[in-house]
Amino acid sequence: MEDKKHRSTTFEIQKESKHYIGTQITLDLYGCSNKILTDLTYLKKVLLEISKYSGFTILSSKYVTDTENVLGVLFIKGKQTSGSVNLTTYPEYSFASIDICFASGSEDTDNIILLLKKGFESKQSKIAYLYRGNFLPKVVDNVKKVAVAK
Repeated sequence: MEDKKHRSTTFEIQKESKHYIGTQITLDLYGCSNKILTDLTYLKKVLLEISKYSGFTILSSKYVTDTENVLGVLFIKGKQTSGSVNLTTYPEYSFASIDICFASGSEDTDNIILLLKKGFESKQSKIAYLYRGNFLPKVVDNVKKVAVAK
């Protein structure tokens, strides 16, 4: 999804079939507010609000700070899916790295990404989608031949 206030590059990796077990989204946010990237209370609030808005319940979370960096992990559950969110902030670079992993379901990834960009006041982003488990035999039953690089 393109937002006029944010420049975004999106990559889709390994979607060989429409059947896969889960999705991993890596979201790199550039040009973020340094004040936000060091404000643990604000970051917790943003991730909680986005989780609730997206229909996820936070099962457990852990945040730590390392000098000015904030590191966080959340375990989430939705109606049809479960997963995790990993966050690392780098205020010295005005940068945040967020990984979102979940089993496939009815999640609204475009809105989740847009809300994260807005919550971190990102000026630019890079997004990559990795479709997990798409080479498993039961998942790719409609694919006749799958070549896996050795």
